[in-house]
Amino acid sequence: MKELKLKLVELEYEKENNARTMFNIKKLIADIERVLGFNNTNNAVIVGCGHLGLALLKYDGFNDYGIEIVGGFDNDPNVIGKEFGNKKIYDIHRMLGKIKELNALIGIVTVPNEVAQKITDNLISCGVEAIWNFSGVKLKVPSNIIVSDVNMAISLSELSHKLYMQKIKENNNGK
Repeated sequence: MKELKLKLVELEYEKENNARTMFNIKKLIADIERVLGFNNTNNAVIVGCGHLGLALLKYDGFNDYGIEIVGGFDNDPNVIGKEFGNKKIYDIHRMLGKIKELNALIGIVTVPNEVAQKITDNLISCGVEAIWNFSGVKLKVPSNIIVSDVNMAISLSELSHKLYMQKIKENNNGK
């Protein structure tokens, strides 16, 4: 929302008595952001700093929505200790102490399917309370853990289907 870079404008609406009242859009947006929790920052870590993990690590847009990526974890010695997007990548074997130190409540899983459940279990034992899962695995977690699964293949397939349907509609309208 902050990226909208709205200038101060006023919004009118009519009350029951037909009197006009002016509202400050900037204040309205601030109130909506407060209600949605955008001002309540949650720290997150990424586990699996390959191509996808690094892209997420470097992305600054999460801050606009109350999420601070505070670091990453990987087992590749070529990335451990390096910084990407001003965020350090730590050895995956240091997760337990480091996640608590970073005060991360969200874990972003971008690891291969074969290790996704083990990584998730480790994140939960480190105190993580929510998982953003990019693996293709249906994770098994305790009922108090929040999981959001992202399946990019399904998302791309939906886009492809919409394009296909649009082309059919265009062809039918052109007859």
